[in-house]
Amino acid sequence: MFNFKWQHKSGCIATFFLTILAFGYSASNDGRIVSIKANDGNLDFLLDSATKDVRLIEMQPYQQYNASQKYITLSQGTGQDTITVERFKYGRDLIYSKFALIDTNTHCMLGGYRYVTDIKEPINGISNLPRPKSIKGLSCIVDIDDAIELGVKYVHENIYINELVDADNDQQEAVYEFAGEKIPLNMKAVRKLDFRLQRFTQAGIAVFGVFLNEMPKERKPGDPLLHPNSDVEGSPTHLGAFNVTSAEGLKYYLATLEFLADRYTRQDAKYGLISSVIIGNEIQQHWTWYNMGDVPEQKAIQDYLIALRLGWLALQKYHSDLRVYVSMDHHWTKRGPRMNELREIPGDVLLKSISVQAKAEGDFPWNVAFHPYPENLFEPRFWLDRSATNDFSTQRITFKNIEVLPQFMKQPEMLYRDRIRDITLTEQGFHSPDAPDGEKVQAAAYAYAYYKISRIPEISAFILHRHTDHKDEGGLKLG
Repeated sequence: MFNFKWQHKSGCIATFFLTILAFGYSASNDGRIVSIKANDGNLDFLLDSATKDVRLIEMQPYQQYNASQKYITLSQGTGQDTITVERFKYGRDLIYSKFALIDTNTHCMLGGYRYVTDIKEPINGISNLPRPKSIKGLSCIVDIDDAIELGVKYVHENIYINELVDADNDQQEAVYEFAGEKIPLNMKAVRKLDFRLQRFTQAGIAVFGVFLNEMPKERKPGDPLLHPNSDVEGSPTHLGAFNVTSAEGLKYYLATLEFLADRYTRQDAKYGLISSVIIGNEIQQHWTWYNMGDVPEQKAIQDYLIALRLGWLALQKYHSDLRVYVSMDHHWTKRGPRMNELREIPGDVLLKSISVQAKAEGDFPWNVAFHPYPENLFEPRFWLDRSATNDFSTQRITFKNIEVLPQFMKQPEMLYRDRIRDITLTEQGFHSPDAPDGEKVQAAAYAYAYYKISRIPEISAFILHRHTDHKDEGGLKLG
């Protein structure tokens, strides 16, 4: 940890604490926002700054405090330990804002940033969403009847923000109102999703929605869905980061998530149900699967954490049991196949960093969606993996050493309110080698993996990838 001082134009002496695990700064330990709770009409702030004259300011998630800039002041005074403000102000819902206490005399920020961490009275209720006891799951389902016959209880469905938003169509069939604006919807895509979710829900299958952002082949000026640093031309998959760096980007991101949460957690399950949402795909390999250009790992994590936290807030606004997950591949202390610091993040660094900063700004129940593919994707016999060892310094976590992951998440610093976060295996499969016993080896790998996971109570689902072989899987035969 570093400790240095910076002289502000206003005369404020701010002490910065920089670590490789967290961003932000604090001018003083005397004074901070302890918690923020949202109810139907207000935000309730609990403070520990009774001895100071302070201002409570509102900021956008992508902003960093600068004493020379102006911010909306929600309250000001001395000797306060609680503050209540209107939740719906300035034409928007303030649950998506971040907040800070400012010393009125020095203009220094007291403590750090803080977000809402509790939402009472969600719009669609607090009843339990589908979470079957069986761990059996399947991804990329092409025949729903077949999946039902197989006894599948969990599925993951890719949901693309760019397919739901119909921004280029001047004759939209429907819109979703958010913060006083009308977000155009592609109802053809919505109805397709309705059909699949209805079938799954009727069959007692719980759905993990994987929320993704498919980038265009060419950059369009002013595209609100496109992260400004995404490398459209260089991205190998054209899957990009969500744009949470501007007011316009946030509007589309939050509106789409609110639409999904509103439509797919109804008490009558009219359109089907979603139980969980995974934000992005395999964040360690962000260059490939969550492209935001070349970026230092802590900046990449900080940006992703905004999307993760705001995603949780949007989901919780509608249903208290709608969970949010971080998506991870099997690399752990190994950065990735290219060992590129600007494009890959070690898995343990990702989780530790999210935990540290989330707690500093107000902890929330994010969970882990892990992909423990074998060390070599073309070798299904994961028990031969050499880089998967039974300790926290392992290069990879595969089915060979999958027990390491729940042990890591049981550490006190990784818990949420003294409980382990949910772990699900939402995408992993076994190749069928081109050999006479190829399908037997594939079947043996699945049977052994399933046996192991069924005896690890901290892992709630095992979603096999995939239902059938696919021509764009780089030669893998996973079906």
